[in-house]
Amino acid sequence: MKRKDSAEVVGMLEELKRAAGEVGLDVREEEILREVGYRARSGVCRVGDRTVVVIDRRLPGRDRIEILCHALADRDHERVFLSPVLRAKLTAMQPAASSPALPDAEGVAAPSQPDSGSADVEAAPVAESGG
Repeated sequence: MKRKDSAEVVGMLEELKRAAGEVGLDVREEEILREVGYRARSGVCRVGDRTVVVIDRRLPGRDRIEILCHALADRDHERVFLSPVLRAKLTAMQPAASSPALPDAEGVAAPSQPDSGSADVEAAPVAESGG
C-alpha cells in the first residue's frame, strides 16, 4: 500500500514544479518501468529541444523533492519566488563558486589558471532557448 505524502511535502513539490516551469524545465511524473538489461531512473534529460525532468511517481515525496532540487540547483532561479526553506536547500546544492584569485607578490590578483595536467573535461552547460 502506498503511503500518502504529507501536506507539507505535497506543497513543496507543487512549488518546485512551478519554479521548474518558470526556468524552462518540463516536469513529468511517470511510472518508470524497470526491465531486465537496463535501469531507468528519475532525472533530467533532453527530449527534442526541451529539457525535461522525469520523476518516477512511485518514489516517496522527499525523494521527488531531491530530484527537483538537483534539477533546479544549476539553473538561474534567482528571479523565481521560492519559500525560504526551498531557497536554502537549492543554495546549499549549488556548486561552490571558484575561489577568488590570490594576489601575487606585487599585490595584483593573478588570473586563475586551469590545471594543465588535468585530464578531466567538464561538459558545457546546455543553452536554454528563449521563449
